Amino acid sequence: MESAQTESEPSKTMVDSKVETTAKVKTSIWISLSILFCLAVSIAIVAAGYHFYTQQQLKELEWQQQLANVEQKLDQQSAHSAQLMARDQSLNEHSQQLQNQIDELETNVSGLAKRSPKHWMAAEADYLVRMAGRKLWLENDPLTSSELLKAADQQIAAMQDPSLLPIRKAISRDLLKVKSIHETDVSGAVFAIDGVIEQLNSLSLNQFKPKDEAPADDNVLSESINDWKENINKTWQALIKDFIHIRKRQGDVQPLMSPKQRWYLEENIKNKLLQAQLALYRNDEVNFHHSIKLAHLWLSEYFDLQDETTKNALNELEQLKKLTLSHTQIRRFDSVPLLKQLVTYGDLSGTKERSL
Repeated sequence: MESAQTESEPSKTMVDSKVETTAKVKTSIWISLSILFCLAVSIAIVAAGYHFYTQQQLKELEWQQQLANVEQKLDQQSAHSAQLMARDQSLNEHSQQLQNQIDELETNVSGLAKRSPKHWMAAEADYLVRMAGRKLWLENDPLTSSELLKAADQQIAAMQDPSLLPIRKAISRDLLKVKSIHETDVSGAVFAIDGVIEQLNSLSLNQFKPKDEAPADDNVLSESINDWKENINKTWQALIKDFIHIRKRQGDVQPLMSPKQRWYLEENIKNKLLQAQLALYRNDEVNFHHSIKLAHLWLSEYFDLQDETTKNALNELEQLKKLTLSHTQIRRFDSVPLLKQLVTYGDLSGTKERSL
């Protein structure tokens, strides 16, 4: 019995140790699971917090962008409102200016309506004097300018106002100055140059004409009997002299000018003549004489001086070389300020006869 009890005690002890070991293992497993669960929960909480934080940041950025857009729209609306206000102010100012101009025009119209018909005659005289100045200074036409001044004087005389005598005196002085200008027949000179240009194609070139050498008179018979052969030869030469002529020429013979060279020559001369015409219109005497001299030089060097057409062209250019252009020394007319005074104020009160 004792031995049986002894054997059963160790087995019981082993069972108890196994139970304890199993309990410890289960406890450690539950602890590990608890730790893992806590870690998982912590990770989930952190992830949820990060996600919530990022979402909040995105929403905040969206709110800031929307706020910036609203502020930009407000700024645009403010700028547009300022532009509208400035435009409205500009329109008001422009409207005021137009109203002032309308008032001024109405005042001028009412003033013109009150003036006498002689005012229109004074305005016409002022226009004629100004046209005379343009004809004189822009077109260099003293003849037409003097006629316009005469017409202006007739307009002032037709007004039959003794107070306008200073204007008539000023117009008379202007007329004397214009008549004292030496008038150049520009149109005649231009037509003369056109005539020379038209004759260029018909001019004959200056060709080389060599002179024939006179043959030596060797046909004199000798009195010596020993020269009988030469005498026979000379007699024979004398017989055939009237039938056959043999001449010898020495020296280089220059070839005729080619058609292309002639065309270049004619174009150069024509160009100089056209420049002379342009100088006439510009009243440029220096360039006019320079162009005419060059054209005359080329004509005399390259064309036949014995030809009548060439002679006529050269004579025409010689006459043009003697042409002197008129130079206007008048800068302004004395009658212009007086006529302006008359047209503006209707009379010459407070003005004195003066010249510019």
